[in-house]
Parts: sequence; C-alpha cells; structure tokens
Amino acid sequence: MKLKTKKIAPHKFLYFALKVAFIFLILSFFYFSFYLSPKIKRQKEISDIKRYILTSYYILVQNKISYVFLTRLDEKSPDFNLEKSEIIESLKSTQKRGLEYLGNPIPKESFDKNLSATLSTLSLETEKIYEEQKNLLDKVFSTKSYQEGLNLLKSKEAVNLLTRQTNLLLEYQFWLERLAQEEKNLSNLNLNLNQLFNSLKS
Repeated sequence: MKLKTKKIAPHKFLYFALKVAFIFLILSFFYFSFYLSPKIKRQKEISDIKRYILTSYYILVQNKISYVFLTRLDEKSPDFNLEKSEIIESLKSTQKRGLEYLGNPIPKESFDKNLSATLSTLSLETEKIYEEQKNLLDKVFSTKSYQEGLNLLKSKEAVNLLTRQTNLLLEYQFWLERLAQEEKNLSNLNLNLNQLFNSLKS
C-alpha cells in the first residue's frame, strides 16, 4: 500500500516565503530604528567625549610632570641650563596646547545629563590652572637666582595650584573609567540582542 504525499502548491510556498521575508524586513526595520541607530549614535558620543577628555588629560599630565621636574633641578649639574631650558619649553608648550585645545567645543552627549555640565566645569578649571601657572612662572622667571625662583615654585600658592591640578587629573580619570564601563555595557547589550535577533531569524 503506497502512502500519498501531500504536495504544497507553488503559489502557497511563494506566499509563505514572502510572508517570512516581510516579517524579517519588519524585524530588521525595528532592529535598526530602535536599537542599532541609537546605539551607533551613543557609541559615537562616547568616543568623541573620551577623545576630548583623553587629550585634555594627557596634556595636563605632561604639564604637571614638567613642573615637578623644574622643582627638582640640580643647580650644580653641568647640564642645568640645558635641562632648565627644555623643561621651560615643555611647560610653555603644554600650556599653549592645553589652552588651544580647550577652545574646541565640548562634544554633545545624551546618555548622562550630569556629564555635559561636569565637562564644562572641568574645562574651566583646566583653563584656570594653565593661566595661574603661567602667571606664577612669569614671577619665577623674573627672579635673580634659581633658588629664589625655586622658593616660589614651592610656595603655598604653587603647592595649592599643584594640588588642584592633581585633583583635576583624578576627576578626568574617574570619567574615563565611567565611559569605559559605559562602552562595556553597550558591548554586552549588543551581544545579547544580536543573539536574540539571530535566534529569531533561525
């Protein structure tokens, strides 16, 4: 006894294929519109802000290192004048680069309402530090001896300025770590949603 196999009509198969394709297109549209597009925008925001903070941070670090080196110069060293000249040039260069970079607009962001205001505050404080440091160094360079200038470099005003600079660097580090965590969260979310989307396709 032969079993009869039920054949699927070609038009029914075509209808089914079109229906699956339509559902897939709808899912793809929602995936792009409500997940992928906002995610791309969010990742770009994070990338732009990280670049802004990193640049400000590294220039400020270089500036601080040069300042500390200036306070530790050995006046009796045979290379004293050369070392002092190089350090002073580095200080002036980082001050100039730092102030010029702060003239760039702060990147916009939407994922953290506090960050935009915080970046404005950090940028303003960074600018103040460069300007106050420049005024302090102008006084140092106008002294008659290195020891007299060194006393100014280690004065209460200078120590307070260096402390503010250190605290500012710590604040930049905090936000860089915060942004790195945000990137990690986005990456994990992307992985989970991609797995869900792939399961729906199969």
